[in-house]
Amino acid sequence: MVRITSYRGIDYRAGARMSDGRLVNQDEVTLVHYGVIGQNAEGLNVDWDFDTESVFLPSCPSCGTPLEDSWLDGEDGICPSCEEELTEDDVYGDEPSYTILTGDYEGTLDSQGDFMITQSPWFTRCQFCSPCAPGAGHLEAYCEDGVRTYCFGPEMWEGEKAPYPVWSVASGECVFCPEGFDVTRFAKGGAKA
Repeated sequence: MVRITSYRGIDYRAGARMSDGRLVNQDEVTLVHYGVIGQNAEGLNVDWDFDTESVFLPSCPSCGTPLEDSWLDGEDGICPSCEEELTEDDVYGDEPSYTILTGDYEGTLDSQGDFMITQSPWFTRCQFCSPCAPGAGHLEAYCEDGVRTYCFGPEMWEGEKAPYPVWSVASGECVFCPEGFDVTRFAKGGAKA
């Protein structure tokens, strides 16, 4: 379940931006931080057939070199790195390259089993993530003074009850508050990014 902490954590971005100037792990428009949560978080109820989509990217099965999607164009080819002869069946493996969220949510599921929520109609307040996801919020560590972080809404949890307070990104109104949480000091979700 989600733990409650008063420690906000460290923003490991240290003012850094991506090479194209965008903020790291934070929405440029809403200033809400991206959220990270394990796919096996207690009570999380993801409908894998409806809420996710698998993405398969071509790569050489021998050396792992990523290949352009149009690389084969329906014909056999040779890997530009190891010169292995390949067919279209060879370059698309049985396992997806990554999984994306669909519907009201955008984001990915990484190979360690963590969702990175990059768009959501909802946010909560939580602790910063470790250096592995600098600037993102760790959704399994609620923090009253934490950063506003995209999260899964109540409908994604067993019994339609999120383990943390949930605010609307559009209105700033608290739409769900579990028993034992006091969100009164954050009228409209608070302004702190």
